[in-house]
Amino acid sequence: MKWDFTPEDILNGRARYSVAQFRGDLLKELRDAVGQHRDGEKLTQFYAIITVMLCTSLALGKSTNGFVASVKKYFPSRELQEQLTKRELIDQIQDSNKENIEMLRAVISRRMKDDMSIGIEPDCITRTITSELMTF
Repeated sequence: MKWDFTPEDILNGRARYSVAQFRGDLLKELRDAVGQHRDGEKLTQFYAIITVMLCTSLALGKSTNGFVASVKKYFPSRELQEQLTKRELIDQIQDSNKENIEMLRAVISRRMKDDMSIGIEPDCITRTITSELMTF
């Protein structure tokens, strides 16, 4: 995605960009990229879920191993687990989303700072952000 601001602008409060805006922009980018495929909608939904989960995990400081464990928990499909074990899909998604992960990390950090300043507990903020990102 392309922005008129940087992650540093978000962190310093010079630009406002919400979790919902990020999610919407990422899903639009995925639809545009995958939409040409003959299985467009199903494939887009699959990649959207996996991409958002991976970006969220990495932006929250979790490892790819933590991501794989989460996916295996929520998606018990044997075929998917085999693909994830090979790590090709994860590496491809991670490589093509480095800037998105960096931006999401800044958005989450800014949100944490803002919400904690009004007394919301960090665990609650993290759960809310994750829920906002993972609503499909």
